[in-house]
Amino acid sequence: MVAMSVQCKLRRGRERMTSWIPKRYAVVGRYIKLKSEDGTWDDGWKVHQAHTELPTKVVLEREQDYRQTRKASDV
Repeated sequence: MVAMSVQCKLRRGRERMTSWIPKRYAVVGRYIKLKSEDGTWDDGWKVHQAHTELPTKVVLEREQDYRQTRKASDV
């Protein structure tokens, strides 16, 4: 079975975010925690909308491509 991720729009108060999350957590109306880059958990995000679904492997590969591009292009 292939692990899947879903691109979701999240809300927490006035904050808005778009993030790829595992399919099992991508339920509209559900509250989730997100792991920060420093390893801490950021609680209280509500799944507002769920959109595109892709294999998690593809999402992680695209994330690495994006980070490498940013490193090369940021001054």
